[in-house]
Amino acid sequence: MKSLIALLIPMLTMCAASSERTGKNAELELKTERVVVFKDGYALVVKSGRAVADPEGRVFTDDVPDRATLGSFWASAQGKSAIAMRAEWVDRKRTISARGPALSILDLLRANRGKMLRLVRPDNVAVEAKVLELLEDESQTATLVVLENEAGRTVWPIVDIRTINGARVDTQLERTTSTVTHVKRLTFEMGDAAKNEPVAIRLFYFTEGVRWVPTYRLDGDLEKNSELVLQGELLNEAEPIEDAVIDLVAGVPSFKMKSVPSPLSLEQVLRSALASAAPGLGGQIGNQLSNANFQYRAGDDVGLSPSARDLDLASASGESDLTVYHGRRMSLPKGGRLTMPLFATKLEVRHVFTLEASFPSSNAPIADPTGMEQNKIWHQLELTNLGVIPWTNGPVLMMKNMLPLGQDMLGFTPKGCKTRVPVTVAVNLRSTVKDTELSRRPNAMLWNKTSYAEIRMKSTIKITNASDQRVTQLVKVHVAGRAENPSTGGKIALLGSAGVNPRSEIEYEISLDPNETRELSAEYVSYAY
Repeated sequence: MKSLIALLIPMLTMCAASSERTGKNAELELKTERVVVFKDGYALVVKSGRAVADPEGRVFTDDVPDRATLGSFWASAQGKSAIAMRAEWVDRKRTISARGPALSILDLLRANRGKMLRLVRPDNVAVEAKVLELLEDESQTATLVVLENEAGRTVWPIVDIRTINGARVDTQLERTTSTVTHVKRLTFEMGDAAKNEPVAIRLFYFTEGVRWVPTYRLDGDLEKNSELVLQGELLNEAEPIEDAVIDLVAGVPSFKMKSVPSPLSLEQVLRSALASAAPGLGGQIGNQLSNANFQYRAGDDVGLSPSARDLDLASASGESDLTVYHGRRMSLPKGGRLTMPLFATKLEVRHVFTLEASFPSSNAPIADPTGMEQNKIWHQLELTNLGVIPWTNGPVLMMKNMLPLGQDMLGFTPKGCKTRVPVTVAVNLRSTVKDTELSRRPNAMLWNKTSYAEIRMKSTIKITNASDQRVTQLVKVHVAGRAENPSTGGKIALLGSAGVNPRSEIEYEISLDPNETRELSAEYVSYAY
């Protein structure tokens, strides 16, 4: 044990001494060049700095990130793709000077050292002399002042001085204080070739605490003359961003170690400052903004549009599965917020009304607390992405000529595809559903040692348009069984099976004139024991 301690002591002493030898000129002044921000609260930060290396070929910085993630912390210099780094805690001494009023006899003597003054004692004895020096102890509390005039030198107790007179008495004092702080330090080791030479360092790391939220506004007549506008709302709880290019990325890359801190950040855990600063973004809508977690709503159609064409969106580019919105140089302090306009595009809007039903169902209509039949038909806006990049998930504010209609989530929409955004429940459209058994055949199937009866059912949906306008009605019916014989225009799709019964889906698209009622029906066969 003693031999181990004897070995460690000189190593630690050498390390401390090397830190002290690192000169002031070797300290990097890092500047943020670029910040690439993702929607999940993480960002890639790129910094650069210049300094003159010390005699050991090293430069250092005390600007060490708190939340760098494991495997993302890299530095390069002088054509090398990677250079060695050392992180440690050091005691840094700082001396601060400030000029302020001299508020005591001692302060006045210090401020006028070397000047001729007239000093008066309480017994009105006065002497004119030059303030030569103050006799101070280790605590820097002077008790005696040394004066000099034609008669020679005199030492007076400072407590015996009542007033100070002089033609040019300085009443301001330069005070100097020293503080020692325990700080992080990152040292870059570049070897003999960099000794006493100017070097340029580039540093980048992936960090938690910066996030952007896409928000849309759909405005216009919501027919042929409509505009979709996207802006990014940026939150910064990581570190100050000063005059750096800020890029926003739609899509979230897979970072396996993003919750694990890099040892170079000298942190045991990643501190989620963003979660405490904006908890709603992390919980209530956080998952909804992820393209990976998006699931299409009833009635959504993401088929390719035959009229897809390119629009000019020069501010964005596609990088594999990510879309990058290239920003400009901006500054944002820690704790700050800003918005960045990203694009505006003209588009046509199609109004559709959607209904989704499932069978088997109860023959009784569903009622709300008022006793009235529940209305299941939704008014939705169908939007086609005619641009060159996908639309990412985000809340969309829908306005008709500046009249707000509502807000919902705009789902991820690839270029040339369609999506639908719910506006409100269609109060002028009514629907009823009915399920009728047509026949039953016992012991029609033996499956997994169980006998099942074959049941033939008929599903009926009645829709009434009580508005004064012609509407497009979309209906999607889910059936636990094999669907057959749909009404005119009905399209059947088999979606696999759930046990003994297949799953079917029937889609209808119809037009309803004002005050028209239409009945849609289909048969399906299911098995029950």
